[in-house]
Amino acid sequence: NALVPCVLWTRLIYKGAILRDPSDPDVQNVSTSSTPHDLLFGPAWAATVMFWIGMYMFMTQEAAVVAAVSLGDGLAPLIGKRFGRHIFQMPLANSKTIEGSVAGERLSRSSRWVLLLLFHDGASTFTSATGSCVLGDRC
Repeated sequence: NALVPCVLWTRLIYKGAILRDPSDPDVQNVSTSSTPHDLLFGPAWAATVMFWIGMYMFMTQEAAVVAAVSLGDGLAPLIGKRFGRHIFQMPLANSKTIEGSVAGERLSRSSRWVLLLLFHDGASTFTSATGSCVLGDRC
């Protein structure tokens, strides 16, 4: 459960702090600015969170939420590239599409609900970040 994130974290730290090769495929594909230093921030922290969830939070509501957000966050750019027509720019971020952002949010929300129903019997009392109940259930 936690071995893969641990190996990924070690690899990112090695490539970002020790190797520092800007032409490395991981640097080109994972970092936002194509610099090895970028691997030490977002990707390494994501691997750290996945390791923690694998070790201490396996099959809990928190793990279901992280899995759902990861699904929506991972598919949003793919949907935005394929179907996106309305581009917007956020401060300190790359350009995004409204279609991809909405699809990512909807996928995260719906997959969170499905995961909570499948793996935890507390979906009816789980609230979203905005405070609204999932599918109008009582809170």
